[in-house]
Amino acid sequence: RSRSSISRATCAFSSSWAAGALWIIHGIASGDVTATSVVIWARANRVAQMVVEYTPPPAVAWPPLRQDGPLVEARDDFTGKVVLQGLTPGSRYVYWVRFTAPGEGLDVVSETGQFRTTPAGGAARPLSLVWWGDLGGGLYCRDPERGYAIFTQMARVMPDFAIANGD
Repeated sequence: RSRSSISRATCAFSSSWAAGALWIIHGIASGDVTATSVVIWARANRVAQMVVEYTPPPAVAWPPLRQDGPLVEARDDFTGKVVLQGLTPGSRYVYWVRFTAPGEGLDVVSETGQFRTTPAGGAARPLSLVWWGDLGGGLYCRDPERGYAIFTQMARVMPDFAIANGD
């Protein structure tokens, strides 16, 4: 096969992948947390409507609270942002992001994320953190089946924040 026929085949595959399945790429993220609000970000691989669903644990409410987000498009790099407001200070929430392809009946739901709102103004509470660095060093990288074992241990601490230092 010539190099140009391989390029055409690759482009055709890439185009069909982008136009076919709906994916959440780069995971989900939360930040800019206050006592009563948080910003949730996510990115799809193509045009889709973003929705954030969330609930306080441990008694997960069903149906969850729901906040409609933007229609993500190429001009936004298919990235959306939703601000959740009216949250309870000093509380933990779990959330997930749903993208739906308009008019196609396709949707995809992210893994579950979590955040904790800050205490009400002037209130203080102890904070916990985890810190790590150089995960891929020493010619050892993550186990392809289980990932980095240290992350399971860090998650058990349920830290208020995490610091990644190094590669």
